Amino acid sequence: MLSIRKSAILPILLLATCAAAQAKTRQIQIGTFVFLGTSAPNCGSFCNAGYEVFINASAITGDVLSFGNILVAIGMVSQDSGLETTPIDLVFVGGAPPFVLPDCAKVACRSIDLQLVSVTGKPFRLTLLDGSPFTTHAVNTVTIKALPGRHVVHPGQSVPIMLKRDGSGK
Repeated sequence: MLSIRKSAILPILLLATCAAAQAKTRQIQIGTFVFLGTSAPNCGSFCNAGYEVFINASAITGDVLSFGNILVAIGMVSQDSGLETTPIDLVFVGGAPPFVLPDCAKVACRSIDLQLVSVTGKPFRLTLLDGSPFTTHAVNTVTIKALPGRHVVHPGQSVPIMLKRDGSGK
């Protein structure tokens, strides 16, 4: 009778362990968003700020990730890339016209937003290397914010690019 109870409990424990492992993965890091500042400190009006988006998810998934749009927004001004597929190393440039984005190395910027938009405009699913599914939101946003005690962002600041699990928990 004792062996029957152990064998009945084993599948329950296994399911509970798998559910707990999946529940722990609430978000995954797929890259880094960096405010590069300008190319040289004394370049005058020929300097331009760079906002780099680096995405390589090969450490967490074997899937190729595609985004319908990658958008950088500073205040009310934004610029987008259109369709992008991993690995991605993309630099948005800010400065005087013809550039769209402001140059946060010369203009006070409190924050810089990055949005990753799914190809379909709906949540999308990928498979993690451990075989578990991960469904993320249609739009994921990360923000470089002014550091505590500062009023503006500074060159060299960065944030991890995170995909957050969709609320459905899949």
